[in-house]
Amino acid sequence: MSAGSAKNVLIVAGEASGDMHGANLVRAVHDINPEIDFWGLGGEKMREAGVKIPFDSTRLAVVGISEVFAHLWQIVQAQRLLRKAMRDKRPDLVILIDYPDFNLLLAAKARSLGIPVMYYISPQVWAWRSGRVKKIRRLVNRMVVILPFEVEFYRGHQMEVDFVGHPLLDIIKPTMDENNSPSPPFSKGGTHHIPPLEKGDTGGFSNESVFYKRFEIDRSRPIVGLFPGSRLQEVNRLMPSIIDAAGRLEEKIPGIQFVLPLAPTIDRRCVEDFIHSTGLKIRVIEDGIYDTMKAARAVIAASGTVTLEAAIMGVPMIIVYKVSKLSYLVGKIMVRVSHIGLVNLVAGRRIVPELVQEEVNGRRIAEEVHKIIVDEKYSRTMKNELEGVKNKLGGPGASARVAEIVCQMVKGKSSRLKAEG
Repeated sequence: MSAGSAKNVLIVAGEASGDMHGANLVRAVHDINPEIDFWGLGGEKMREAGVKIPFDSTRLAVVGISEVFAHLWQIVQAQRLLRKAMRDKRPDLVILIDYPDFNLLLAAKARSLGIPVMYYISPQVWAWRSGRVKKIRRLVNRMVVILPFEVEFYRGHQMEVDFVGHPLLDIIKPTMDENNSPSPPFSKGGTHHIPPLEKGDTGGFSNESVFYKRFEIDRSRPIVGLFPGSRLQEVNRLMPSIIDAAGRLEEKIPGIQFVLPLAPTIDRRCVEDFIHSTGLKIRVIEDGIYDTMKAARAVIAASGTVTLEAAIMGVPMIIVYKVSKLSYLVGKIMVRVSHIGLVNLVAGRRIVPELVQEEVNGRRIAEEVHKIIVDEKYSRTMKNELEGVKNKLGGPGASARVAEIVCQMVKGKSSRLKAEG
């Protein structure tokens, strides 16, 4: 890839969800123009999509302000590498995916080199540190957003913005068995009556359901999906309380089952170390995220993209969020929104429970999950609200729409380079 190439794009995704969306975007661009070369910061999914990755994003995955300091040297290394490569390769477009503190530094470098910048998946400037929008307006040529309320925000700051819908709508579907359905009616456990699912929810099972068979899950008993996050610090903070909650739920609802699909950024041993000493049977699996959601009666989810995934799948959930005390205190001063979870932000009100900091404990988590499982009316109402959130996220085809914008911007830059040359 030579300097000044007309088909040379730097793409930067610093977290697991960005890696996934970046990979799908690259594939969509290659469907239009397979000759565009992508390189940059990302993870395994972007690498599999054909992106040359000189620096792996898993080395930078942190959550919270104080946690950044432990990874500061790696962050500096990544910045230096990408800034030097930007000078040498002179990409025709820089695509930044979320990860604002890191990416806005690269945007400034791109601006100084005259390289256009597209920001795909907005930083949460509408939530906190809204002053950053001035910097974004100065450094970014085009914002491409995936949440409907972001359009008004950026237009109010005189920025060119496109709402493309949420890329999760193209991704989310069970992978092991198209006939996989939510758990059928459960038997009574102790004195707790487990109400049947709504009419029609139990149909469609095959006799050889791959998901249940592969992971030795009894589909006649309730299932709870555990999603403790995609960053090591997040998992370490949330797992003790989630494990405690699982033990409490096992006492209240005999026969309850727990399935934990690992994020690709988390080593299996990280979660198994929490489980082994408890005696609980928690199935840790390395795929089947959406199969788990479809089978689950409830989900315990770390705040983040996974809450929208669960909303699209229509599974009731509770959101848990816990960072260091310093990060939380700073965030409490600076955050301008009334909800932690994306699913509640899109809804415009709290439709699923949020447990934050000290409320993230086994007793409270177990209480909320137990209510979802035993209270049929409560569970049905939450499902209806989640359907409304799904409808607000737009229609399928987000990655393809973004790919069109990418190709337009690369073509426009290439034409200017040719004219200038």
